[in-house]
Amino acid sequence: SRIDEARAIIESHPFPPQALEYKFYLYGRMYNSMGDTAKEQSILNKCVISNPKFWPGWFSLGLLYARTNQKGKLRDAFGKARDLLKVAAGQNKTEYDFIVESFDLSYFINLADNYIRNTGE
Repeated sequence: SRIDEARAIIESHPFPPQALEYKFYLYGRMYNSMGDTAKEQSILNKCVISNPKFWPGWFSLGLLYARTNQKGKLRDAFGKARDLLKVAAGQNKTEYDFIVESFDLSYFINLADNYIRNTGE
């Protein structure tokens, strides 16, 4: 299956210890595509614990919390993602191009702001 292929690709990549957040992030995306919210949340939490400055992990957690209607956690995750994105944008950093692709960082900042605003609190 495609999930088995994805798992094999992730496992075959030699992630160095200082880049484990990438591995956790990719597993989180895989579990998301499988619809396994519990595993997705668990692995994305490992992602942001391994590197609290990894905005894609916080952003993905925010999306998960939006899907599962966890408003408090949504605001926290998107708030952290937004703050980290603003720092990256101010430094003109694009270290996560593999995630951002053709989007400007301001797109993600605005999206995070919209999710936070739409919690209604």
